Amino acid sequence: MCRKTFIVHYGKDAPEYLHSIEVRENGLIIRTSGGVVTDRWFYEELVNMTYSPKNKVLCLWRRTDGLTNMQKLYTKRV
Repeated sequence: MCRKTFIVHYGKDAPEYLHSIEVRENGLIIRTSGGVVTDRWFYEELVNMTYSPKNKVLCLWRRTDGLTNMQKLYTKRV
């Protein structure tokens, strides 16, 4: 069940490659603009989530295989 969807992009200077993040009951799903699922992040893997409204940056820390990686996602008001 999808609760909320947000439009984001991976690079500060690459807004033409839009993705959507679906917030679901068990985690986050990242889809391309064409609807193809590129990644699934379960809440058990997420260490931290922060959002900077000034810079419009969503930072997600995810633990996989004992390593913690940070992914920056940029939002843009349409």
